[in-house]
Amino acid sequence: MLFEEALAIIDRGREGQNEGLFHGYPKLMNYIPGVQKGTIYNVVGGTGSGKTSFALSTFVFNPFEDYMRRKMQEDISLEIIVWSMEMSKEILVTKGICRKIFKDCGLLVDINYVLSRGKNRISQEIYDKVLLTREYFEEFENVVTILTAANPTGIHKTIKSRALLNGKEFFKPLTIYEDGVPREVKQFDYYKPNRPNHYLLQYKITLPYKSQRVS
Repeated sequence: MLFEEALAIIDRGREGQNEGLFHGYPKLMNYIPGVQKGTIYNVVGGTGSGKTSFALSTFVFNPFEDYMRRKMQEDISLEIIVWSMEMSKEILVTKGICRKIFKDCGLLVDINYVLSRGKNRISQEIYDKVLLTREYFEEFENVVTILTAANPTGIHKTIKSRALLNGKEFFKPLTIYEDGVPREVKQFDYYKPNRPNHYLLQYKITLPYKSQRVS
């Protein structure tokens, strides 16, 4: 049974179905071959080392853009849940706007400038470029859900409910002994998705690390 399950995954790979989602870094593909299902990624670093920017690009924006490129030619679907515990969803999207302006126009703009914080005032030219990203983020909102308040129990319930919407849990019998008396219980065996080509990325932004779960 275990061999057959492993063989099924191997066969999926031979058909090109284990490619994963592109994380945006071609050289890194030799070591991290795309964003893969059933994988936990931890991004660890000191304060101000760029963890959030790197993780958002790697596990949110780049996979989303890869999905948008592929969805018309392939049977593929994507859902991303972001628990943002160190910034509001508006700030997260503004970071994405700055990133999009850089990718499209080659202009490096700081989030404090875009938000006109302090003595900064955004120019009409940059503001117009902000408006040009509207369509991108309308599509983005169809795929990405940003949650800003959560606790471990709430996160677990959300992850499980989303997983059960997209698949089914299977259990196997297990005998345990309590004071020498056997008792039969159910033990989790495996999870089977309804849509093999559906990606559910669940990303948690916390300090001091970022955690990404893909299913």
